[in-house]
Amino acid sequence: MNFLRKRKVTIAVILILLAVGVYSFFYQKNQLAKLTEERLLLEMELARLKLVKAELQEQLENTGSREYIESVAMSEYGLVRPYEIIYYVTGEGE
Repeated sequence: MNFLRKRKVTIAVILILLAVGVYSFFYQKNQLAKLTEERLLLEMELARLKLVKAELQEQLENTGSREYIESVAMSEYGLVRPYEIIYYVTGEGE
């Protein structure tokens, strides 16, 4: 009788350890999937930020150029060169 009881206890311990192992496996698998997805999103964000950085770097390098200053003066402040004529289109007259 004592032998059967020890055997049942041993089987119960093995089943509990097996259940804990299976739970741990699936929990870690789920965590790995979440972390993999998060890593992918972060890599995409990093690539986007690298593009933004490159664009800003190019803008910074061009800020001192005459062409950039002229384009800002024309688009932001409405300035024109001395020989240019400004035309305003109103939409009337049709």
